[in-house]
Amino acid sequence: MTTVVGGIYGTLRHRVSQGRTAELPQLLPVLTYAMTAPFLGPEAGGRVARAADAGAGGVTAPCAVDPARPPRRDA
Repeated sequence: MTTVVGGIYGTLRHRVSQGRTAELPQLLPVLTYAMTAPFLGPEAGGRVARAADAGAGGVTAPCAVDPARPPRRDA
């Protein structure tokens, strides 16, 4: 628990100390996944992160992709 909270705190503190507070809402899905996956598992954490992404307009952590959806292939 301490590691998870410390990692999220460090990420937020770093952005704030650099004056990059406008980026904070975009971090919501990734930080939500980081906070929930260790306790709920990767699939449930991904569902929660995708729900947060829908409301935040940010990016979902690559490890939180929908397992039912085939991986995206970039050329």
